[in-house]
Amino acid sequence: MRRRRSTLGVSQEHLALAAGLDRSYVGGIERGERNPSYTNILRLTEALSIRASELIADAERAGADSGGVEPLAGVSRAGQLSGNGAGDPTRRPAAAEPRASRTR
Repeated sequence: MRRRRSTLGVSQEHLALAAGLDRSYVGGIERGERNPSYTNILRLTEALSIRASELIADAERAGADSGGVEPLAGVSRAGQLSGNGAGDPTRRPAAAEPRASRTR
């Protein structure tokens, strides 16, 4: 996204204003600190006058050029959370333990 924005000669502040987002949020996305929602991706791509698929393709090319993107901590390459099985869509949450009743 930064490359596209820079090519257009647009500041983070101007892009954020055009997309209806906060400048620090746009900066966080460019630094890889924030993960935008689909709605915000659409807002940003509209402000950049490109399709979301173009932005994603640019990001994929940039990742391939730099040797790939490291997975997030606790997330496997398959996209499932590690540890407690929370990423398994077939796993049902554990039932809550009944609370002991208080008698006085």
